[in-house]
Amino acid sequence: MQRASIKNNRWFNWHELGVSKEEKRLIFKLDIFILIYGFLDQKNVNNAYVSGMKEDLGLQTVLWFTTYFNIGIILGGPFFTGALTVIRPRYWLPSCTIAWSFIVLFIYKTGDSKTIYILRFFAGIFESGAMPGAFYMIGSWYRKSEISRRLTLLAFSSIGASMFSGYIQTALHRNMNGRLGLESWRWLFILSFILGIPIALFGFLCCPDEPKSPKPWWMTEREQDIAIARMANEYRDTYYSILSTIETPVQQIVFPTSQAPRYLQTHGYILSTAAVAAMIACAVSCCF
Repeated sequence: MQRASIKNNRWFNWHELGVSKEEKRLIFKLDIFILIYGFLDQKNVNNAYVSGMKEDLGLQTVLWFTTYFNIGIILGGPFFTGALTVIRPRYWLPSCTIAWSFIVLFIYKTGDSKTIYILRFFAGIFESGAMPGAFYMIGSWYRKSEISRRLTLLAFSSIGASMFSGYIQTALHRNMNGRLGLESWRWLFILSFILGIPIALFGFLCCPDEPKSPKPWWMTEREQDIAIARMANEYRDTYYSILSTIETPVQQIVFPTSQAPRYLQTHGYILSTAAVAAMIACAVSCCF
């Protein structure tokens, strides 16, 4: 009894009380194979813009790149999210990642802003299902009490990617500018493609679908039975109830922290400072 009381008073619990070793092992595997396959960074254009794209293409503002990307997100979101209920996520999400990666690769060959606007629009379409897809997989496998911490980590990884992509572009500008006749901002999109393809292959090989779907290679029959029982206890057997588990309190934590870098930048803070502040906020929210 005293031991249980100590556990209840801990400031942080990654697992719920009374979870068996078998279930902890399952959760550990889910954390590895679902959370690692997060969504790709969306900040490459901003970093490329300040590393020579503006001068090379004669651009005046980066806002249109974001606008066309967001239009693609809005138009593609309903279709690409709904497709998750028809096509197995382990095939659908990595396929979208491959398409997104090739579109990013095409950007490095562009010589005018109009072509980039078109490519950014299609990049938004294919990336529109990334965040809902991550939510869908988390909602398919985790208990309601486990979801908020995982969503916070996704927001945390997005913010970290925003910060480190700036450092990567700085290194490319310093070491790769002019290499093979290419400007450093073009190398950024080539690197994004090179990184995107292995992520997609990882998704094809490792991403799970749903507990009642054919199990992935890394899951045992016993672990699949545990996963099905976990969701049955949560009264989640359909995708409608899965998506309904992403509740308002979680959104109130994840969305503001994911938008914090943009907000702080508009008030004069540099990207690294803004990202660090947002990461601290995510770390704090992960404890509740």
